[in-house]
Amino acid sequence: MKRVKRKGTAFILTFAMVAAAMLSGTSMVFATEAGEAGTGADGSACTLTEGCTLENGHDGDCSVAETGSSTSGEGSGTAESTSTEGEAASGNASSETAKTGTGTSGDSSSQKVKSLTATISADGTALTGGGNLTSGSYYLSGNLALNTDITIPSGEDVTIDLNAYTLFGTGNGSVITVSGTLTLTDSSTEQTGKVTNGNAAGEGGGGVHVNAGGTFIMNGGTISGNTATAAGNYPFGGGVYVDGGTFTMNGGTISNNTATSGGGVMINGGTFTMSGGTISSNTANKYGGGVHVAGAGTFTMNGGTISGNTASEGGGVYMFGSSTFTMESGTISYNTADYGGGLYVEDGSIGTFNMSGGTVSGNTANKYGGGVYISKMQTFNMSDGTISDNTASEYGGGVYVETYGTFNMSDGTISGNTASGYGGGLYVSSFGTFTMESGTISTNTASNGGGLYVGTGGTFTMKGGTISGNTASGTHSTGGGVYAEGNVHFYEQGGTIYDNHPSDIVRSSSIATSGTLTGSASGTSSSNGTTAVATTADSGSTEAVTTASENDSSAQTGDDTNLVLWIALLLAAAAVGGTAIGSRRLVHRN
Repeated sequence: MKRVKRKGTAFILTFAMVAAAMLSGTSMVFATEAGEAGTGADGSACTLTEGCTLENGHDGDCSVAETGSSTSGEGSGTAESTSTEGEAASGNASSETAKTGTGTSGDSSSQKVKSLTATISADGTALTGGGNLTSGSYYLSGNLALNTDITIPSGEDVTIDLNAYTLFGTGNGSVITVSGTLTLTDSSTEQTGKVTNGNAAGEGGGGVHVNAGGTFIMNGGTISGNTATAAGNYPFGGGVYVDGGTFTMNGGTISNNTATSGGGVMINGGTFTMSGGTISSNTANKYGGGVHVAGAGTFTMNGGTISGNTASEGGGVYMFGSSTFTMESGTISYNTADYGGGLYVEDGSIGTFNMSGGTVSGNTANKYGGGVYISKMQTFNMSDGTISDNTASEYGGGVYVETYGTFNMSDGTISGNTASGYGGGLYVSSFGTFTMESGTISTNTASNGGGLYVGTGGTFTMKGGTISGNTASGTHSTGGGVYAEGNVHFYEQGGTIYDNHPSDIVRSSSIATSGTLTGSASGTSSSNGTTAVATTADSGSTEAVTTASENDSSAQTGDDTNLVLWIALLLAAAAVGGTAIGSRRLVHRN
């Protein structure tokens, strides 16, 4: 057998491997560099590897650039810098070595990073343990107990990186007072940096006090263990007090603070925007365990969580005066109060709560308004979002509307709430007003008025939406869907009330109406304990199902007909001596 030589096999194989590597983007590494040798603080030898890790248990001030860090100059090289307390090393790119007291500045801003150690350095001026800070970026290189609480003067822009360490206040005022701009963060992996031990009984804001014109931006870190409770003009804001300034919370935690009002945060005529982070486990002796908004203050919540806070009124959030709270997203949950477990809107000037998203859930009121309490002359506008699984020991498991209060519901869901007394989903007091244009009130429970209770002189206008699946659960309970007591104005212009137990609508005394209260033919309501079904919607669904079923049946009939035709053809072909299958012919031979 002739042997065929395969010339160039090795070359072709090599070329194929290289080409494959180029096409796949694979980097072919042939060698690695060994680590550099260094010397520890005690003079003993140590090995420095990538990431500036000192091996073999050595300590020292040796440092090399971390992987991915910039180097000085246009060519290659390593920028090494070591700073003493309060100094900064400059390079061509911004980098920082955590917990070593060494910082570098970026070439774009040439701004120094200053170490907040036992002595705080600000542009070369030594400040013993606190005092005024000038513009710049500061970070903690260890736990710091201040001799003088920190002040950010007007016009100064300061960033403080807690770097996993704790900043202890003197205990005789706010830990940080802001008239300029403060950005608080924690760049550490542990995320354990904390501002604590503030006691601002006189001026408010145990952790941080923001004056009019000041700005506080919180991106990380924790404000915890601060108080504002003693007798004084402003015993408000255990964690943060904003007096006409601006507070933006993008991250971090405000927890375990205590105040007379505003255990976590107090906004007095200022602006608070919450996009992230957590306000939790704070306590107010009176109002607003988590957040208290007063004066002409504005609170916008488009993210984050307010949970586990406690107060007498407004466990999660308390509003007073002409303040405005807009909830677009986020969660208010598991807060506790006597009135308004999740949220309390107090009377005074005209205040407004606008809810277009988010969730108010799992809150508890020892008396009224498990989720939301709307006081007299105040307004609650709900265009979306969910109020669910809240509990009231007496009235209004989901929402309680006080005398002359107003609740407008254009969409959203009120479900799964419970009241031991009246109004599992919603309680409308005498002369209160509730208008429902859309949305759902369902699966709520109370002794009377499982879905909705309307008191004497109250007004309920239903233009759309659904009230269903609610239960009145007491021994002599009535009005699973709606219970109207006394002289109630009921305007039913649309929507559906059905499948509530033991009855859909119960009214006592007299009721003024402009709509149908009984019967299910129109798909609106029933008062005889039977299920009132929206016949139009149901018949439409039935028709759709029937059509689909008919189509499926037609398709099956067509398939059966084709099968019969094939069998007939095969039998005919067999009769003449062969069987046609596709393009082949099987001929039977004797």
